[in-house]
Amino acid sequence: MVSDGAINSCADSLHMPLSVMHVSRWSDVRAGGGVSSYLDVLKESLITIEHLDLQFDALLDSKESFEAYRSQRFRTGRQYKAIKACQLLFRLVLPKKKYDIIHIHGVTDIHFIICLLASLISRKPLVCSPHGALSLPAIDIARKSSVMNRIYFDFMVSPLLKGVRSFVVSSGLELDSVKRLSIAAKPYLVAPAVKPASQFATEVDDTLSSGGSSDSDYFIFIGRLEPIKSIPLMFNAISKLKAKGKEVGLYIVGEGESSYTIQLKNLCKLAGVEQQVSWLGFQAPDRVAGLLKRARCLILPSQSENFGYVVAEAILHSCPVIASDQVGAAEIIEADGCGIVFKSEDENALASAIELLINDTVHGDMILAAEKSALRRFSLQEMAAGLKDVYYASVSSKR
Repeated sequence: MVSDGAINSCADSLHMPLSVMHVSRWSDVRAGGGVSSYLDVLKESLITIEHLDLQFDALLDSKESFEAYRSQRFRTGRQYKAIKACQLLFRLVLPKKKYDIIHIHGVTDIHFIICLLASLISRKPLVCSPHGALSLPAIDIARKSSVMNRIYFDFMVSPLLKGVRSFVVSSGLELDSVKRLSIAAKPYLVAPAVKPASQFATEVDDTLSSGGSSDSDYFIFIGRLEPIKSIPLMFNAISKLKAKGKEVGLYIVGEGESSYTIQLKNLCKLAGVEQQVSWLGFQAPDRVAGLLKRARCLILPSQSENFGYVVAEAILHSCPVIASDQVGAAEIIEADGCGIVFKSEDENALASAIELLINDTVHGDMILAAEKSALRRFSLQEMAAGLKDVYYASVSSKR
């Protein structure tokens, strides 16, 4: 939360009307993943705050339009992003566009540079939610993905981040990653909220399963299919259990680049567990809620995760969680006893954690712990109050 000094410095303006422009990479929830889910809840939490107006924009709209452009002859993804970036900058600096703060979500795409330019041109403060992009594992993976990314992170990120007025982080892990950069901008820890369970229709169509598990016997992964999620670690872990005569069903919920998805399925086959794994693709929020409610446990083995929004969703639906120690929400899992935290990239530790959750007594205790955790965490009101404090402190502070 914001310090007493920061709150006092803007006390006189706390009832001043304030408009915040939120900008993300994707407007499409299927492409945006956890960030889109976060923004959805952010809208619901902040709508209750008086004198606060919200606006939303994005660099890109949908994967379909992105791929449709790239499919045309001699056209590339970079060209598409360049066009969209120019359009976004034009929209943000239009004289009729009235806002007091720009809140940028993410720092690894050109929309961050565009928002920085818009902030300088309009002289409006820039608030940044990195969403895990500034952690060492995330930077390392991004640097290896392309030469342009290596140049960006090696030479451009640090100078660009000096233009940020305030950072919003979701966990102690992400707070440490921002502090490590030694940037003057102040980071504020604002825990994310989750929509109340009553807002979800949690019915699940049994035809979702393509084999490998049934009823509530399955473990589940939910998220973007990308290298930083360490998905193959789960295949190796359940393969080890299979060798001990313990077959574990695993649902994979989410989408990714087609080439990487094919690679994952090949790794699953090589691990000898393709019959135990069901690939469900993208699922709507109500379906995800139903799957979590029936699952034995959520697994999130990521190499880096600023918070792990799906962890909060799992706890909300009384679903225990197994997460790596590089997931921001691991501190909540450990504190509340609603799951198991294992050392990142340790497949033996993950296999042991899964084996422990197969035990009905342990599983039942963790369900009860998750129910208690959900009652005292992830409040929409607390998230709204935290963000409100950040916004008013940002407009009152001087750089």
